[in-house]
Amino acid sequence: MSKKNIIILIISIIILILATGVFIYAKTLKSTKSNNKNTNSTSKTTPIKEEEKNFYFYDYDGNTLDLSNFSDKPTILLLWKSDSSKSYDMISLLEKYYEENKDKLNILAVNVNEPNLDLEIVKNVKAAQFKIPMYFDKNLSFENKYQCSSLPSLLFIEQDGTVSNQVNDVITEDSFIANIDLLLKNF
Repeated sequence: MSKKNIIILIISIIILILATGVFIYAKTLKSTKSNNKNTNSTSKTTPIKEEEKNFYFYDYDGNTLDLSNFSDKPTILLLWKSDSSKSYDMISLLEKYYEENKDKLNILAVNVNEPNLDLEIVKNVKAAQFKIPMYFDKNLSFENKYQCSSLPSLLFIEQDGTVSNQVNDVITEDSFIANIDLLLKNF
C-alpha cells in the first residue's frame, strides 16, 4: 500500500470517528432537551390514594406527622437528600417564594433517601435555620410511594390530594412559578 493510500485511509477513519461522535452528541443533546421539557411540564395526574396520603414523617423533635396535617391548602412538597447540591438549590428556590406564599400554600421539605438518618443530619439541618419547615423520612416511605427517579423531587399537590405535577431533579424558576399559579388557580 502506498503512502498516499495510507494517509487517505487514516483521514477516512478519522472522519468516520468524528461523524459518529457528532451523531452521538446530537442524539444525547436532543434526549436531554426532551427530558428537560418533560420535567418542567405541567400535567394532571391521578389523586393520591387515601392510604398513600397518610404516610409518616418526623419533625426535629421526633414527633410524627403525615400529609393529612397539611390538607388545609395546596402543598408544595420537596423530597431531598442532604448530600445533593441540587437539593440545596431547590431549597433556596422554595425559600425565595416561601414568605409571600405561606398563607396560601403549604411549602415543606422532607429529607429522604437517608437510610442511616442519624442525629448529626438532623442537627445540621436544624442549624442551617431554613425558613421552610423541614421534616425527615426515617423509613424511606416517601421515596418508595412516589417512585422518585432522582432527588430532589418536587410535588405540587392540590388541596384534594391530587398531584398536579411531579418534577424529578431540578425545575426552572419560571416553571416553578407557573406551577404555583396553577395550584392557586385551582384552590
